[in-house]
Amino acid sequence: MRSIENYMNNDSGDKRQYIKELKQEAARVKEIIGIYRKRRPVVIEFSGMPKSGKTSSINSLMQFLKRNDFKVKVVLESASICPVKDKHSPMFNLWTVCDSIKSLVGELESDRTQYDVIMCDRGIFDSMCWFQWLLNNDKMEQEMKNVLDQFLSMKELISYIDIVFVYKSRPEVSIEREYASLLTDVPGSIMNEEVLKGYLKAVEYTENTARKRKLFRELHSIDTSDKNQDDVGKEVTETTLRIIRELLEERIGYVEMPEQIMRQFEVKYWMAYNLFERAGGLALPILFEKRSVLEENYNYVQIVPIAVIKDVATNYVLLVKKLPKAVGDHSPEKDKELPYVGGHVRHEDIIGDKCDDFLEICKIALKREIREELGIAVSLDHIFPDFIYVRDGSRSNLHLAVCFLLEEKKETLKLRMESEELRKKRGSGRSGEFVSPESVADGGNSWTKVILNKYFGVMPMPHQRSLFDDKE
Repeated sequence: MRSIENYMNNDSGDKRQYIKELKQEAARVKEIIGIYRKRRPVVIEFSGMPKSGKTSSINSLMQFLKRNDFKVKVVLESASICPVKDKHSPMFNLWTVCDSIKSLVGELESDRTQYDVIMCDRGIFDSMCWFQWLLNNDKMEQEMKNVLDQFLSMKELISYIDIVFVYKSRPEVSIEREYASLLTDVPGSIMNEEVLKGYLKAVEYTENTARKRKLFRELHSIDTSDKNQDDVGKEVTETTLRIIRELLEERIGYVEMPEQIMRQFEVKYWMAYNLFERAGGLALPILFEKRSVLEENYNYVQIVPIAVIKDVATNYVLLVKKLPKAVGDHSPEKDKELPYVGGHVRHEDIIGDKCDDFLEICKIALKREIREELGIAVSLDHIFPDFIYVRDGSRSNLHLAVCFLLEEKKETLKLRMESEELRKKRGSGRSGEFVSPESVADGGNSWTKVILNKYFGVMPMPHQRSLFDDKE
């Protein structure tokens, strides 16, 4: 039996070198995973032309990641078990994509998920391509296509997906690959040149539309017609490691606050939505940089959407406390009881048609944060935030709170405190409880004092009164 070394010795020096480089990069990424908190698995969808090398790439990437100590899950396509027999029916494509979504959501929303990477063999983007092909070939109506596109492009779905690899090959190459290992020359219902030409056209149209609408964080197109599988595997692996690293290192949102808005926050530490809009705040572009860079630069103000969750029956507020590992040593939130939840805007929140809309970005980020921290979904429709900016010499100088007041019925909320971020209620601890606002008036950070004063009419204790002196 030949050893692995013998196989490798027969490979080119170039291949040995890039395998070495990929292993080194994988080790760096694993080291970063140990430093930064991993919020959820990275999700990769593999899509595109039949016989374009997609399945070989999935197997190659899966083996590479597993052998470099990543935990990997592959969600297989279900076309082969679809009960709809007509592959040219919209119902065939609808069944397969719904099955894929079910599997993906089940993995990501489970509190038992321990994977680093989830790989989907076809999924949302792929189904968009097939629906476009069906429309082009008079297999479905435009109205149905519009409804399905609207469903599949929901931010709640597409925000799960970090990378889409779009595989392409010339139709004649796909057919040649198909029949290379078959003892037949009879065309299939899909594997024939006419269908493949039409499908390639649908793939390219869908890809261009998705790019214009910014539906996916990264669409990576690969034409494998004239590439060998090693080159394709290297490209896919490099891209995957890069995206994982970028997601872990966190690029967070910030603005360059104009002097006229700064001056208004000197008069009062909070500003209503309409005043912030009138001052031009909503027109500020949200820019992104690594957190480590921003924490050292006082010229930039980080955007932090937060939610104050109030019980409508009792007027009590949800109180949380963050774990030591979730906050820095100099954070104003360290060891404090907080009447709010939320966190930074991250680059991954930039997705969809309104990706340059200040308010929309904040809503996307906050809903993600609430889902990650409390395990619940909320609606922010028709809720307009206030803006809190306190320049008191603490780390608050670096952060602008975009504060949404959510009035809920606490008995309908099934909180699932996220173990990597918030303390769970134990013993006499109150994290995760609705409490009287007065009971937290003597603690917390400067945002807490503003929140309690504005939303609950709780004035600060005497030794805290300086925060509000001459600000009313």
